[in-house]
Amino acid sequence: MLSSNLNQKILKTLWNSIVLNKQFLRNGQRQTNILDDYANLYRPEVESELEYLAVQT
Repeated sequence: MLSSNLNQKILKTLWNSIVLNKQFLRNGQRQTNILDDYANLYRPEVESELEYLAVQT
């Protein structure tokens, strides 16, 4: 019984993921991933450093 419930949850999660990805592809977008989130976190710091270097040269 437990295995059946687990299989149903896994299939539901997989199906929802497929549906979401299909919607993103239809709209010409893609889902963000953890690397995008990490890059966006440090982007302002990197941009300010680049501006500083540009002013110095």
